Amino acid sequence: RLREVQSSNEDTVAKLESSITEHAAKHESELSELADSHAEAVSRHEEEARRVEALVKESKQLLKQAEDSFEEKTKTLALEHEARLREVQSSNEDTVAKLESSI
Repeated sequence: RLREVQSSNEDTVAKLESSITEHAAKHESELSELADSHAEAVSRHEEEARRVEALVKESKQLLKQAEDSFEEKTKTLALEHEARLREVQSSNEDTVAKLESSI
């Protein structure tokens, strides 16, 4: 009877070990899939981060160009307005002088 119980116990242990091994293999496979999926997600995130960094750099460059262009156009307009103001002022002075001489 003892041998029967021992044999039964050995069978049970063998079945449990097999079940544990299968269960561990299943979890290992799932973990491997999760790790692969995570690595792909990290790679996509890093690529997206590089694209965003490139867009930020390009945006900064475009903003700088726009600021420089605005500054240059503002200076040009100011010079043009100053020149026109001097012309009008000179013309007004000529007109005043003519009026004064005719009075």
